[in-house]
Amino acid sequence: MKRRRNDQNDAFFVRCVNPTDQIILRMIHWANDLFQKLEFWISFDITNEYNSVTRVRQGFVDHGLEEGIHFNIHQYCEADMIKQYPELALLKKEDIKINLVNEFKSPLNYSLAWGFHNEAINIWFQIHNRFKFVWVVEDDVGYAGNILNFVEHYESNTDDLISHGSKSVDGWFWAETVSKKFADLIPIRKRVKVFEHVQRFSRQLLENIHLLGLEGIVGWSEASTPTLCDYLELKRGHLKKDHIGKEYSWDGRMSYDEWHHLLTKSSKRGTNKLYHALKF
Repeated sequence: MKRRRNDQNDAFFVRCVNPTDQIILRMIHWANDLFQKLEFWISFDITNEYNSVTRVRQGFVDHGLEEGIHFNIHQYCEADMIKQYPELALLKKEDIKINLVNEFKSPLNYSLAWGFHNEAINIWFQIHNRFKFVWVVEDDVGYAGNILNFVEHYESNTDDLISHGSKSVDGWFWAETVSKKFADLIPIRKRVKVFEHVQRFSRQLLENIHLLGLEGIVGWSEASTPTLCDYLELKRGHLKKDHIGKEYSWDGRMSYDEWHHLLTKSSKRGTNKLYHALKF
C-alpha cells in the first residue's frame, strides 16, 4: 500500500557523494526496511558533479522502488551552503586546517560538506522542516540487521541529539575550525565532539543550529553539533552500547569479505549493530 509523502513524523536522511554499487544496495535495503515508518531521503553533494544521482535513482527503480513513495532525492552543492551561511566562505579562505589537508586540494577537491554537516543538512531541512526527528546517516555505515529494529529502539526517546562517543576536543585536529563568532560564544574548554556516522536530530536542534548559522556561528560539525546542543540547553543522549559494532570510528574499516561473513554466519554475535566504515 502506498503512503503519502508527508504523513511521517520522522525522516531517515542518508548523506551521499559518490556511492559504490554495494552502498546503493544497502540503501535500497534500508528504504525497504523503513517503508511505512520513516520517510527515506538521500541527499547528494553534487559539487563535483558525479553521475551518482542517476545511478542511485536507476538502482532503486530497478528494485521496484518508486521515487516520492519509497525514496526521495535531495541535491545541493557547496555554493548553496555558502549562499545560506556566508561565514563558511571566510572559513574556507582563512582556516589553517582546511587549507592544510589534502582532501580540500586537487585532485580530491572535497566540498565543505565533508566537514560542515549541519549546514549541508539544513539546506534540506529548511525546506522539509515538518519532521519531529531526523536520523542522519553517512552512506558508508553498515547495520547488520533490519534497520527498522534499530530505529524503533529510540521511539520513546525525546533527546534532541542522539550520537556516540562524546569527548573533549582537547588535542583534536579540528578543535579550532570554527568561525570567530563561534569561538567568541563558546570557549574551547566547553566544546565536545562525537562520532557523526549515525545521529538523530530533533526539529528544535536543527532549527536553532540554522538560526545560529545565519548569525555566522558555524564550525566543524563533529564538535559544533554536540557543543551547540549543550549551549542551547537541549537534551543530548547517546546511542546504546549494544548497537555499536566492533568497527565504528572515523578510521574504522570493514572489508567486503568481513561484512559478508558477518551477515551470513550461523552465529548472531555481532548482528543488530552499527559499523563504520564500509568503503566497498
